[in-house]
Amino acid sequence: MIISILKIIGWAVLIILLIILFLLLIILTVPVCYRLDISRYGKPDGNVRVTFVPLGFCADVSYKDDKLQYVVRVLGGVVMTNTQAKRSWLGRKLFPDIKEDMEVEEHTETAQKENTEESTVPVIQTKTEYTIKTNEYEKDNNISESAGRQEYRTEHNKRTSILEYIRNGIQNIRDHWKRLVRGCSNIQKKKDALIKVYHSKRFELAKDDLKRYTRQFFRIIKPSRLEGRVHFGLDDPAYTGQLLGGLAWIYPLYQKYLTIEPDFENACLEGHLKGKGKIFLGSICKLALQVVFNKNLIKVTKKVQTIIEA
Repeated sequence: MIISILKIIGWAVLIILLIILFLLLIILTVPVCYRLDISRYGKPDGNVRVTFVPLGFCADVSYKDDKLQYVVRVLGGVVMTNTQAKRSWLGRKLFPDIKEDMEVEEHTETAQKENTEESTVPVIQTKTEYTIKTNEYEKDNNISESAGRQEYRTEHNKRTSILEYIRNGIQNIRDHWKRLVRGCSNIQKKKDALIKVYHSKRFELAKDDLKRYTRQFFRIIKPSRLEGRVHFGLDDPAYTGQLLGGLAWIYPLYQKYLTIEPDFENACLEGHLKGKGKIFLGSICKLALQVVFNKNLIKVTKKVQTIIEA
C-alpha cells in the first residue's frame, strides 16, 4: 500500500517537472515579436507593438499629438492602460493600486466636496471651555518664563573665556586640516590603484569581452527588416560626421530599404522608420549567463570594489 502511494507521488512529481520544463522550453524558444512605425515631420508620431504568444502578451504603445497612450493585454484581457479601455479581472488582481482615470476623477471630486463640507461646519465653544483654556495658557507662560530665567543663568555661568574659545577654534581648524590631508592622500592612492587596474592586461581582456557581448546583444535585438528615410543634422558639422560614422554599421544591413541623409549645414531631424523583428529569450539568457560568469569581468569588478571600499 505504501509503495503504491509513493509510486503515485513520484509519477505526479515527474509529470509536474515535465510540464514545467515544457513551458520553459516554449518560453525560451518562441520569439518575442515587435513592430514599429515611427515618423517625425514637425511633430513626432509613432506606434510600437510587442507580442509574445505563449503568454498571450500584447503591448501597444502610441505617441500622437503630444500624448502617450499604452495598452497591455495578457490572455486577451487588458492589464494596464491609460486609455478608456476597461481592465480585466487579472489586471485588477495583479495591479490593484492602478485605477482608471474615471475612478480617480470621481475620487478627487468627492474629496473636494468633503473638504468644503468640513470647512463650512461652525465651531461652537462655551464660556467655561474658554476660561479653562485661558488659565492653562497663563500657567504655561509663567512656567516658561521661570524656565527661561534658569536657563539664562546656567548658560551665563558656563560661558568660557575668550582665550579658551580661540584655542578651541584653532584646534578644530588643525583637526579639519589633518582630515583633509588624509582624505587627499587616500584619494591619490585610490586614483593610482585604479589607473594601474586600467592599464592591466585583465582590464583589456574584460573590455574586449564587453565589446563582444554588446555586439551579440545588438545582433539578437536588431530588426530583421528596417525601411524608411532619416534626414538629420547637428549644430556642429564635426558632430554630424561623428554620428554618421557611428551609424555606418547599420547602413550595410538595410541599404536596400533605408536611406540616411546627413545635413552638414542645418540642425534638423526628420523622417520615418518602419521595421519588425524577433527576440529570442533563450539567446538573451545565454548571453546574460556568459556576462555573469565571465572570469575577467569578475576579477576586474572585485579589484575595483576593494579599491573603492578601502
